[in-house]
Amino acid sequence: MAGGLLVALRPVTVHADFQRGVEDYRRGDYSAAYQEFLPAAQEGDGAAAHALGLMYLTGKGVTQSNEQAIEWYRKGAELGFGEAPPPQPGK
Repeated sequence: MAGGLLVALRPVTVHADFQRGVEDYRRGDYSAAYQEFLPAAQEGDGAAAHALGLMYLTGKGVTQSNEQAIEWYRKGAELGFGEAPPPQPGK
């Protein structure tokens, strides 16, 4: 029973991390937002993966990287959030 409870609560924990990240981002604390979004995305939160894509696209809190932005946007789409960008020529 306890194992099932932990599984049931896990998405709530990930969502809470995403929400903290959103609050940090809105305050302009991009480094803190990144620290919340990254583990949430790695645990399967598509919205957090999409948020990381935006951060890499704009260079807020991270070194700007179109390649990383595309990777995170695709990950978010795979997890059911948003759409993946079209394939890049030659890749």
